[in-house]
Amino acid sequence: MCYFDDGFTELSYFNILKQIVEGVYSDAQIDKPLGGLVFRYKVDESINACAYINSLGQDCLDLNVGTVSFYFAYMKSVMSDKEVFKEFGSPNVESGDIVTGVYEPRKRAILFTGEPKDPIRNSLSNLLSLIALRFVVAHEFGHLFNGHCDLLKTLYAVPKAEMILKRIIPVFSESYALDRRTMEMDADSAAATSSIDNIVMLYQCWEENKNITPYDGIGDRNQLFKLWSFAVHSVFLIFEGLHKTDYSGLSFYLPNEARAMLVFNGAINALDEWIKHGVFACTEQDKFLIEQQVLKGILEAEGYFNRKFGHNYNYIASTHGNTMYVKYADEVLDYWNKKLRKKLEKYSRTPLYNPDTIDEVIESLKNK
Repeated sequence: MCYFDDGFTELSYFNILKQIVEGVYSDAQIDKPLGGLVFRYKVDESINACAYINSLGQDCLDLNVGTVSFYFAYMKSVMSDKEVFKEFGSPNVESGDIVTGVYEPRKRAILFTGEPKDPIRNSLSNLLSLIALRFVVAHEFGHLFNGHCDLLKTLYAVPKAEMILKRIIPVFSESYALDRRTMEMDADSAAATSSIDNIVMLYQCWEENKNITPYDGIGDRNQLFKLWSFAVHSVFLIFEGLHKTDYSGLSFYLPNEARAMLVFNGAINALDEWIKHGVFACTEQDKFLIEQQVLKGILEAEGYFNRKFGHNYNYIASTHGNTMYVKYADEVLDYWNKKLRKKLEKYSRTPLYNPDTIDEVIESLKNK
């Protein structure tokens, strides 16, 4: 299998994403291995990524070129639809075409069949893609930083944590599946915190530099949260098409609707903690407007996905009052607090979520 980490132009999608990945890694407040990060693109058209620690003790992240091409093409399709994000640019000039992207190995570039006609909407399609891909990358880093990869390799001889399992594992126990299911919840939580933190940073920069608009076409900084929730929710809608899951004691993942709702709840809870500790200056009215934008992004993502691909997903309704959702969500949270967190403490390089110590952890991070 072919891998690469260079050979693309400065303005290439591969280079822009590489800079983001390396920035997320360098900014993380963790104990890093001496070898640092090895980030590579894998020449594979399927959608996947995997994290692992190599024999030299280096953190490794492999990202399939198909993952990159798919998300950029998907968001170009989104912004080519005049019914989506009507508040941005000139949606009426759009054709509604479905855009596809193909990796060109000789040029190490992605060739797209089209793009949004309005330049503002085209620019925002790239922003949506990078938000979605940043979430995927942060999920994989969660596996590395929180000790999942070390624990899986040491206790179970599993060398890599994959974003989407490519094969059916014939024999495993419910206890092992619960370990994996809870690790995926933890990696989702890490990605939720990391990605919403990035949007908060953009939000605060907007306030500090009142004459600077971070992105053309965004008239209200609260809209950053709508774009964020649309991009992140699209990740789980796409997963549903690729890797549908159900409520099962042998599943390595919670169902995608449960994962999505836990991510959004976790992100909003993170905002609450940051406001409480003075990390994020935000009034109650601002918080209300942010939550409204998050909800609008979720609904718009589902509306687009359902209309284009013939589904009828409504994740909020699917989880609200769903006894199976409550049972399995509570199970992973309870298992995390009582069992898995203790297993991971030996391997983790970052403070693990502990409801009893979250206040002191945030205070200590403020002072770093």
